[in-house]
Formats: sequence, C-alpha cells, structure tokens
Amino acid sequence: MANWWLISWTTYGTWLPGDKRGYCTRRGAIYVPPPKRYAKPGEPTYRASEHTIVNTLSKSASGDPVYLSAEQMNVALDAIVAENGAVLRLPKLPSPIMLSQGSDLRFLAELRRRGIPHQRGQCVVDAGADVAPQVVEIIRSLGLPLAITFNVNRLMVLPHGVSKASGLQEALWREALHMVAEGVATPGKYQPFICSSNSMPTPSGSCASRNGLKSVFVGSCFAVIRVSV
Repeated sequence: MANWWLISWTTYGTWLPGDKRGYCTRRGAIYVPPPKRYAKPGEPTYRASEHTIVNTLSKSASGDPVYLSAEQMNVALDAIVAENGAVLRLPKLPSPIMLSQGSDLRFLAELRRRGIPHQRGQCVVDAGADVAPQVVEIIRSLGLPLAITFNVNRLMVLPHGVSKASGLQEALWREALHMVAEGVATPGKYQPFICSSNSMPTPSGSCASRNGLKSVFVGSCFAVIRVSV
C-alpha cells in the first residue's frame, strides 16, 4: 500500500518575514494582512512597504539564502505539474509538455476587446473572480469548450477535463513507463493495482501502479507529493 504526503516548503532564507509576497507568523501570533488576491471583501491587504523593518531584521538574523541547483531539483522531483494540470515538465526533457490545447486566440482577443485584465500561460488564462459573469458570457457566445475553476478571488480558464488530477495522472503514467523501460520495474509489478484508486489507466485499458514513484511537484501551490511503499 502506498503512503502519500503533501508537502509545501521553501529553502532556507528564501521567504523571510516582511517579504514582498507576504508572510505569516507562527500559529498566527501576530496578525499580518493577507495579499490582495487572498483578501476578503473589505479586509485590509498586505503592503510590503509597511514591513521593511521586519524584513531587514529577519535578513540580519539569518544566513545566506539557500537555492537549489538544477541538479538538486532533479534529485528532489520527478515531474512538475503546472498550470493546474495543463502543462507537464520532466527533468529529462528540455521543453515542457502541453497536455491540452493552448489558450484560445479568439477568447484572448475578446478579453482584450472588453478591457478585462488577465494573464495567460501556455494553456491557462487567469483573471479576477469578479469578472466571472463576463468570462462566462464570452465562452458561451464563442461556443468554446472551456471551463472555469475558482481559486479564492481569482479564476482560471482551461479546456474541459483539465485539472491537477489529470496532470498528475499523466506524470505518473509517464514515470511508470520510464521505470519499466529502464528495467527498474516490470509490467507485472503494476498489475495487482488494476483500476484501483492508486492507479492510472494505460492505453490498453489496464492500469499501472504508482508504486516506486519518488515525487511529483504540483504547480500552482508549490506542493510535492512523495510516495513510499
């Protein structure tokens, strides 16, 4: 049976109190307003300029920040699932893999025409949750197969069926194939897990176990999923 952990972390000294991205104190001992994207309506928002003294003191009390090299990242990670499951990055490949179609150009053009602030990735389009009615109207008027996912006070627009789960499934399946090709495991090792909740469908309709996979980094919230058996 596989054991799963969801771990979020930063390396030493890379996210100190007073950071421009915001911060929180241990057990919420001191109230720090949340960044604008996470604030509730009417709630004060974080301003880094008001926390410069805290940040200066934090830097003086800590050593040099630690950054992982590309080699160290490859040791820690087997795959990066980004853009809410639409893009997969594997250490052995020079370019990311798009798991869905790219951002629809007609959709982007209509957003610009209406003056709706937004950001685009390779596949995902991000905007404020307050423009959801307008975004829905655009999707319907153009007849696009797009879905909206909300994240606090933001929304993401992606093709139907794309999610962190679908991206993770693709990463696990590719790693299983790699392990078999490298002789680390045999197809028979995966058969006991056919179509269980801890498995991935294969092109032939059977399933491959997630056993033996080391870790997968799931984007947007900097999470690592580790597996041990």
